[in-house]
Amino acid sequence: MMLSLLAFLTATNTCFKMLGVFITEMEMRVLCESIADNWLTIQDENERKILCEYSRRGRALTIYIAIFYSTAGISMSLPPLIPKTLDRIYPLDEPRPDVYLLQGEFFIDRDEHFFKLLFCDAIMCIAMCTLVIGIESMYIVSSQHCCALYAILRYRLQNVRSISCDNPLTVVDGDSHNWMIRTIELHQKALNFTSTVNATFSLTFLFIMTLFIAMIPLTACSILANLRSLLGVYPYIVIFVAFAINLFILCWPGQMILDHGRNLYVTTYCNEWYAMPLHTKKLLLTCMQRCSKPVSLNVGEILEINYELYSKILKTAISYITVLASFR
Repeated sequence: MMLSLLAFLTATNTCFKMLGVFITEMEMRVLCESIADNWLTIQDENERKILCEYSRRGRALTIYIAIFYSTAGISMSLPPLIPKTLDRIYPLDEPRPDVYLLQGEFFIDRDEHFFKLLFCDAIMCIAMCTLVIGIESMYIVSSQHCCALYAILRYRLQNVRSISCDNPLTVVDGDSHNWMIRTIELHQKALNFTSTVNATFSLTFLFIMTLFIAMIPLTACSILANLRSLLGVYPYIVIFVAFAINLFILCWPGQMILDHGRNLYVTTYCNEWYAMPLHTKKLLLTCMQRCSKPVSLNVGEILEINYELYSKILKTAISYITVLASFR
């Protein structure tokens, strides 16, 4: 019964992710158009190298995510096959009881149609994994592109061209000034892109966090109740590890964006600002003031998505298991 409840919550998690994508369809389209526009407008060779580096990193991460979720889906589909396999290898006096991924009334003889039901469960797992892979891949690619924009901004600030000027109080419309103007324009694009990423996935984050917190005590109780049975505890451990890794996949890009925003703030100080014309210094000061505000992704405008949030949720999960174990 508990396994069916956890499987139902997992399916609900996937449905909420789909719902979040449908609700934020326009924001998702804006993200794709912004990524394409940045690839067209950024023509500097070194800046395009930064874009290529982060895009390759995003591609590698999406491959890893696809492998992880595929492995998790296969692992969740294995428990029903284990009793059948053991009956063939090490038969007992009586057949081992069948294990079903989902419990419910199917209005058919479950023993007679066991493999048909298993096939339906497998199709459900494949569909959920495919949907989650698509949504998570878009999130990873968007966050990596966001980090690439902040890395390009750091490159521009580190390479502001100095202009020799007899009177530094005179406004000079030279290379460094134009360079700083383009940097501020790109900074505004990066901030808008970050806001769009946050608006696109914030609702999904809220659903996932709520479900994960709800699943912590259920999974902990199930693990402790089935510790003496490897076959019984296996599905719950898979679910717990899968959700813990899924939560890390959500928190890690948020931490990367936060770190890139902080590094950009430090870079506004670590350049040749003293050699710039006065007007360019004023532009740099404007950029510095905006960079002082942290850039982050949020869960429903309530919590920041970073390693700290991940560690707090995991500590809560471990605390549940420890408290429940003390009552055994």
